[in-house]
Amino acid sequence: MKVTFGIIKNMFRIHFISYKAVHLIPIFITVALSLYVFHNSLRQDFNYVDMLNSIGILTAFYLFGMEKIDLEDMMKRYTLKSKPVFSNKIYKQGTRMVYTYYSLMLTQVFLIGLQYIMFILGCESIVLLILSICYMVVSIIFAVLCWHGYLIMKG
Repeated sequence: MKVTFGIIKNMFRIHFISYKAVHLIPIFITVALSLYVFHNSLRQDFNYVDMLNSIGILTAFYLFGMEKIDLEDMMKRYTLKSKPVFSNKIYKQGTRMVYTYYSLMLTQVFLIGLQYIMFILGCESIVLLILSICYMVVSIIFAVLCWHGYLIMKG
């Protein structure tokens, strides 16, 4: 039980230290797309499970992308200090970037797991599906930018 609370505490710490603006982008896009979908009644016949499986496969590719980036070296190289919102502690930019990377991954896994559980219970949520897709796109863009920035810095 103590280990479980430690894991949950560390997951909240990762989200707390990460860059919050990266999480706001998919949320705003999801709200806009959801309003558009519900306003225009674009709910057509599509296979919810196939879409969810596709997002899961893309998440696996995102996890494989972690091997491309030397996260430990990134934490050492990016030394600019920055302070998260609502915090008095100062962290290195590399630490915040790596925590953002993990935070995006944890959010994706949570969203996909929640949707599979909801599907087993007979619920389908278009909003969560759109949010998962938006998180996937933002995560891949963030990972590519981190990787190329790291390569240029290492250069």
